[in-house]
Amino acid sequence: MSLIKLIAEYGPILRNHLPHPQAHDGAVSHLSPAIQNDFIRFIAENVRSELLRSIKRNKYYGVMFDTTPDARRREQMSQIIRYVDVDFVTKNVEVRESFFIQVHSKDAKSIVDLITHTLERDMLPLADCRSQCYDNAAVMSGHLSGVQKRIVGRNPRTIFVNCDNHSLNLVGVHSASRELEAMMFFRAVESLYKFFAKSTQRWKKMKDVLTFSVKQECDTRWSAKFDAVKAVHFGLDELVDLLETMSADTNETSETRGDARSLLQNIVKFNFITLLAFWYDLLTKTNRVQNRLQDPAMNFHEASKDLRALKQVFEQMRVSLCKSALVSGKKNAGCGECKSKAESGEERKWMESNYEMKFLLQKWSSRG
Repeated sequence: MSLIKLIAEYGPILRNHLPHPQAHDGAVSHLSPAIQNDFIRFIAENVRSELLRSIKRNKYYGVMFDTTPDARRREQMSQIIRYVDVDFVTKNVEVRESFFIQVHSKDAKSIVDLITHTLERDMLPLADCRSQCYDNAAVMSGHLSGVQKRIVGRNPRTIFVNCDNHSLNLVGVHSASRELEAMMFFRAVESLYKFFAKSTQRWKKMKDVLTFSVKQECDTRWSAKFDAVKAVHFGLDELVDLLETMSADTNETSETRGDARSLLQNIVKFNFITLLAFWYDLLTKTNRVQNRLQDPAMNFHEASKDLRALKQVFEQMRVSLCKSALVSGKKNAGCGECKSKAESGEERKWMESNYEMKFLLQKWSSRG
């Protein structure tokens, strides 16, 4: 409807038509929800036809499929057709991608049937397909009965290309889920976001003391973990002061004061402060490579070099990364939790937690 109103500003016919039904009882506007949906469908079909015409003109293509749940928790599949568009008049060659959306079941057979049915409906022969790209989920990339294996069985020329960025993301997700301390650390980071995002007043107070806001972390987007950890890493002192103030403010609700006190107790622990330095250093280097892998100009050769270099950096930093995290943890906790523990006579217990954390960090960093 907003698009029609915009067009009406430049078209005299629509400009005269829109106010007509309001001024004349019984007049037909032809702008009911059903008719608006028809307009949207006609536009979508026209756009799809133009895209398919361009793909067919260039004959060979590659397919990419990815899935994500929508707001209603229904699985949505994105279908991307990649092809080389050659303009023989201007002698210009360009790689293009066209996007379509489908809904599907999640087993390999159903996905393959949907892919082949969609290609047949669009009159794109599977024999002209030269590549297929999916994430590294077993149902998609499995070498025995995954989607890629079933497609290759129908057309051996459809070379499977896995997603390097998704592979790197899975490495990070797996490493963070192997130890309880790491899981508790990221849970605490996520709890900070949920606490402030739950209320507009809390969010405003957080924005008043931080130069950038806390972020929500996400397993499917490893870069989101970097953003979340970075916000806490650089705003830890301000967050501690704010949570202390909110937990002691009698004008706050009991729920807010209780949640603030609980979060405060979690983020001033030596384990949390040490892991904050550890994961920030690790995620900084990983995120840099992930951003490079998403560059449209990236090629397989450069991607391989970046991934090998990242692996070498981590192998060289195994000892220094642990030591620097422990030093940072001791330094930042020295005026907070460490002081309170010393006053309460728990120095021995705190020292034991130092050695426990040192052991955990060394164990994580020793994994290839």
